[in-house]
Amino acid sequence: MSAQLLAIEVSRFDAGRAELRLTGDLDFDSAPDLVAAVAELRRDGYQQLVIDLAGVGLCDSSGLSAFVLARPAAPARSG
Repeated sequence: MSAQLLAIEVSRFDAGRAELRLTGDLDFDSAPDLVAAVAELRRDGYQQLVIDLAGVGLCDSSGLSAFVLARPAAPARSG
């Protein structure tokens, strides 16, 4: 069985909200693509991201790590 290349389709909605639709395999080779797509959206001011995984056939530990990296940073706590 061969790996399916990952395709990432990005839809930008109102200010601050975007959706990423993934199709293919999210693995060691493709996880950096997801991280880069999320980083670009964050730089452009998008804070609410919806990631549609309906088209993902495989997600390995690298893919899971990409989701952790995609999470927004927690605000600093005081006190």
